[in-house]
Amino acid sequence: MCYTVLPAMKKFLPGFVLLAVACGGTPDDSTDSSTSNLTEVDQAGIDAQVLQIWTPGKLFPESNPGGWLGVKATDYKLDAATACTTTRTNTWSHWEDREVDCTDAFAKAVPFDVTKTAGPALTPVHFTVSKDTAGSAVYVDPDFCNVVELRLVVRDAAAASPTFSGVGFYTSRGNVFANKGDLQAVGHARLKNGDDATVYRFAGISTCISGAHNSTSGNMYQTFSFKPYAAFDVDGTRYKVWEKINGNHTIGHSWPGSQPQINAEGFDRQHDLLAD
Repeated sequence: MCYTVLPAMKKFLPGFVLLAVACGGTPDDSTDSSTSNLTEVDQAGIDAQVLQIWTPGKLFPESNPGGWLGVKATDYKLDAATACTTTRTNTWSHWEDREVDCTDAFAKAVPFDVTKTAGPALTPVHFTVSKDTAGSAVYVDPDFCNVVELRLVVRDAAAASPTFSGVGFYTSRGNVFANKGDLQAVGHARLKNGDDATVYRFAGISTCISGAHNSTSGNMYQTFSFKPYAAFDVDGTRYKVWEKINGNHTIGHSWPGSQPQINAEGFDRQHDLLAD
């Protein structure tokens, strides 16, 4: 069972068609300012459903991370000290701590592997850059984060509605919203009920490792939760049609004895959602 990937940038490549097939299973806080002037109404349905999520590598917030961190060629890097936007600064003793928003820098650092274009973020991406003002030392916390790639199917009938405004996510790293004009279509599929759907790409970070927290067990047992919704704006009201599932999707590694037990870095729901 597969879906055909049709890169969103194909229209800019006349005479050259990129095709790929995606099959099988390999594949902080934030506010949604887009709803500030809208009354929100929560609903549930199948307009937006998570198709796949996987962990292709790690994100390192330094351009030259230390070798002991086990950086691989498949991992991603950005320079949080220079490429990100400072949102808050705190000084103490001879240290300056800058909280930085790297969401835009992350999108550029982790583009779609077929067209090499950046897409919307699944999560906010935040780091803290600490500089010794009496010396030259600079530290970034966390040390690195796991990167996740997510594929979302949105019913074409829903996306074609003139009231459709985009797709949002609740995540345990913060909430995000992508306007419909910023969505990155990477394929088409047919749902089990016969509806045609577009496959959209999102990338984000899930769990992070922090040496500053000095907690081996805390770094080892972490989970990441998320849930999507399709948004429709009508006369000052945003109808948020959340994916109709019990609770949230969760990946990662839960503490021993936790219920439910979580021990996965991704999942694939093609068999459950797509027509044979």
